[in-house]
Amino acid sequence: MQLLVATEPLAIVGPLWSFPNAKPQIVQGEWWVACGQRKQAVIPRGAFADPSWDLRPRTLKESISQVLDDLLDIAIDVTPEKKASHLARHVAQFGMPDLCGEHGLPRYHYSPYLQDLTEGREQRRLGISCPRPQFPGRQTPGVNVLHVIRFINFLDGLKDAGEQIGGGHPVRARVVEDLLALPLLPGLPRLGAAAPEQATDTNLTTDQVRNLVQRCMDAAMRASGVDLATTWASNRRPQITLRSNTNVGLYVIATVERIGMATQDEVFICSYCTQGYTPKRPPRPGERLTCRRPECQKRRRADVQSAYVRRRK
Repeated sequence: MQLLVATEPLAIVGPLWSFPNAKPQIVQGEWWVACGQRKQAVIPRGAFADPSWDLRPRTLKESISQVLDDLLDIAIDVTPEKKASHLARHVAQFGMPDLCGEHGLPRYHYSPYLQDLTEGREQRRLGISCPRPQFPGRQTPGVNVLHVIRFINFLDGLKDAGEQIGGGHPVRARVVEDLLALPLLPGLPRLGAAAPEQATDTNLTTDQVRNLVQRCMDAAMRASGVDLATTWASNRRPQITLRSNTNVGLYVIATVERIGMATQDEVFICSYCTQGYTPKRPPRPGERLTCRRPECQKRRRADVQSAYVRRRK
């Protein structure tokens, strides 16, 4: 059974809040982005808001992929000050990356605190590990630049690992280190953000790297509130869609699409089993639609042979 996942249209449960007055500031040797009080709900082009929203967000000219590109470009900036300035512009235009205030992780990340229900914790606190980040010394939102850089390296590592494995190339050690530097997975070694300038090929086997990428991607989707939802792609039939509960989930979904795990190809209905499938090429006008299931291919060949015999007669 083949499960087709489309990334557009995309249902978003919570709004993306951009902060037009976001400014970079340094606090005790660390760069932050002070968001301020003023905020505005926005939504990328090609996505749609969940009907439960009690507001009308402003639609951006940029798609989810372009929003991800702008975030990834922060890592290219040379100095910490330029990285902070770039992040401030990103927050002002596209929204604040929704990382937790304590660990710098997507806010639904794994935590032993969530596994223990015997401590008298309030039920409403379960499901969200940590509070939203606040600027040091203020009761206003803020973003730690180092947390965002580590998250960027993680997403870039997922994309690079997927491309290198898909191309039959060994995965570089730097890529593995970027995946392990974001402590999303319990039980795995935790590495610092620093990595050697000249990375060598990793000692992990291809199967080990595949397993690491799989677990990291699953953990990233879980921690950022990405799940499957049923949406109506047309007036005729429903569609399985990736839905994001946080704005960090949008970056994860865009990474999923770039790795090639999701497809936006059109789904057709097989003439024999009436199941949906995505053909390798667009069907020709009048062509009988046949999926790749062996039994359907067998019936198609029988029909072709019967048509050939009738023409000969």
